[in-house]
Amino acid sequence: MQKIFTSVNKIVKNNPFIILFIVFSFLPLTWLVGNSKFLIAGEGDFISPIIWDIYLQKRLFVFDPIVFGGIDISFYISGLFPLTLFFLLLDFINISFPAATILFISMLLFLAEISMYFFIKDFLTNKIKTTTRFDNLIAGFGAILYAFSPFFASFIEPGHFILLIPYSLFPTIIFLTDKILIEKKIKLSFFIILFWIFFFSATSFGNVAIIYSLLIALGFYFIFLVFIEKLNFFKSLLRFSGVIAVLLLSNLWWLIPFISNIGKAISLNSATNAISQAISLNVKNADIYKLFFSNQAVLGAQPNSYPFSIIFFLFLITFFIIAILKIKKKAIALYVLMIIAGIFITKGGQEPFQIVFQWLYDNVPGFQIFRRPVQKFYWVFYFFFLMLSAGGISFIFKYLKIKKQKILLLILMSGLSIYSIVSFLLIQNFTYFSIPRYYFDAKEVLKKDNVNKVFIAPGFYGDSPYYDKSLNYYHGDDFLKTFWNFQMLIPDSSTGSLETFQKEKVNETMDLIRGNKSFCSSVKEQGISHLMIRQDVFKGANTEDGSEELIKLLDENKMVKNKKYFGKKESGFTIYSIVSDCRSDVLSVGKNIKLSNVYFQNPVRVSANINGIKDVSDIYLNLNFDKNWKLYLQKTNNKNFNLSSRNYISGDVNELYEYELSFMKKDFQISESSHTIGNGYANLWKIDPGTIKENFSKDYYIENKDGSIDINIIAYYSTQMLFYVSLLVQLIVAIIFFVSIFVIQRFEKYNLRK
Repeated sequence: MQKIFTSVNKIVKNNPFIILFIVFSFLPLTWLVGNSKFLIAGEGDFISPIIWDIYLQKRLFVFDPIVFGGIDISFYISGLFPLTLFFLLLDFINISFPAATILFISMLLFLAEISMYFFIKDFLTNKIKTTTRFDNLIAGFGAILYAFSPFFASFIEPGHFILLIPYSLFPTIIFLTDKILIEKKIKLSFFIILFWIFFFSATSFGNVAIIYSLLIALGFYFIFLVFIEKLNFFKSLLRFSGVIAVLLLSNLWWLIPFISNIGKAISLNSATNAISQAISLNVKNADIYKLFFSNQAVLGAQPNSYPFSIIFFLFLITFFIIAILKIKKKAIALYVLMIIAGIFITKGGQEPFQIVFQWLYDNVPGFQIFRRPVQKFYWVFYFFFLMLSAGGISFIFKYLKIKKQKILLLILMSGLSIYSIVSFLLIQNFTYFSIPRYYFDAKEVLKKDNVNKVFIAPGFYGDSPYYDKSLNYYHGDDFLKTFWNFQMLIPDSSTGSLETFQKEKVNETMDLIRGNKSFCSSVKEQGISHLMIRQDVFKGANTEDGSEELIKLLDENKMVKNKKYFGKKESGFTIYSIVSDCRSDVLSVGKNIKLSNVYFQNPVRVSANINGIKDVSDIYLNLNFDKNWKLYLQKTNNKNFNLSSRNYISGDVNELYEYELSFMKKDFQISESSHTIGNGYANLWKIDPGTIKENFSKDYYIENKDGSIDINIIAYYSTQMLFYVSLLVQLIVAIIFFVSIFVIQRFEKYNLRK
């Protein structure tokens, strides 16, 4: 421990900017001033944890039955590291989740600063060899501009800030990749460090577009480096393949289950195929002029929210040009090529070479992730642009002879650094709020009324809900998904949102309500137990229906009962209970058989007793059809069916591990050939009692006097088993890489002694 302290102390003494980086990194905590009373922070796609147990569970399962009628979320479990781990550690010491969110951003800022700082120092010393006594200042200046850039700030607003993890570590990733490709004898330690960097970038890699973008950036770097340095292509390709292998090996625990369902996961969004529309909408602000001189290309809808002025970028461009013209080094040519590649992708369908980009978009697998190319690739352009600017500044310092000129340049650099930090801090992109008491009351009422699925209207055309002042005008990921944790169905008539089997069914129900027609069979087929009409919606929000009009229609409808209003006079919501004749559970059956003890044990497992099966009968799992749902028989004396709870949140979490390993066996699985789509969206199994008698022992069914049988069933989402297997594989790989650190250290010490 003493050695570690000594080493850290030495690094800080030689690099005093580190202390400033720490201070600057914690400045976003000022956003909490005046907001500390709120329990939740969120914006767009992000919301801080509300109920910790539920937040954690959603990252331990590959399927979420709560939203969109049930979808595979294998990519979502990548959020375990580092984000969920970070929240867990800070929750342990009683730091609020909004504060923990800001601290996570502070950590990313520090990583971006320190990563860029040491990269610039190496670039100036070893790549272009313009070493001056101002190197620390230049590196510190570049690090601040990189960390507090408009790109970084722009990702906080839509809740995409987790995608900034690889952005923050990109300088280190490039540094290590460069060393692996160039050095005659590569060090295994480079691969080990990369492994842990990629491992703790997993939260952002859950957005596969980020992995794709990173691989393209590294691919460009590899090709340009081999060309400029005239490296042996096949030898370099082998080394580069090692980098890619390390990236994949470090993320096996979520990639394995994700890849098993990748075709469906990638095709979920219909907007992916709307090529012309997507390109025209998202690259109109990304022409080359605006990439250099306007933050509109970066911030899109709010171009004036970040004062990234022309003067600011003109300063950097001046030194960028000097670096190109005056420093005759291979690294300059390499970085210029990377900047050109960054501009080409970032500008998207803009000229020049619009036809080339469009062809790549239409024909190259995965290239459709560049529907919003600025979000996916601007950081590559910006990083290498800053590097050349730092080189230009270093060149000026080296050849300036007049002391006053150097002082003036230092003042200008300091002013621009302060300008960037202040501009960054002026952006208050999070909305802070607390959940009103009446949402707690409604949750208890719904639980007592045996809630299954809640149909929530009006819809927002696929957008997130926009609340009124009762929730501080919050507009982002719906907190009900984790607070209520009941299955939610929301009408959505848009064409660019998530496409699921149930989406059309939900919109059909909404049309029946609007037309004041009978919706009994529609809600029963979907397992809807309650209707909720939001009235705490921001008045300017773009909704598909008016709340008051829907309430008037439902008040006259005989298929609902027990109308209850929750909230204050000016805002709240109304809940209706569906009459019993129009209800069904998450599992339902055809006529002449009895369903009992339906138990939602966890998001990937539902069990029930079925009695009196005499002929071929239907069993429905009222979630979006997915071939990975399997149906199993359990022995009729299994204690698992003596449980009465039906909500997996209140179930025994230990059951997750007690039984699920048995699902690797197929000897008690109902044939997959009997699994089809039912009611236009759900999972349907045709159960033949004769087949069960032929293929299963009497331990799995009870035969009644009339010849009918009683069975215990479990519907299980089989991809979950892959998650357990991949966790085990990841653990083994991580141990190997972890142990390798100590082995290498011992080996190096041994060589030194010799």
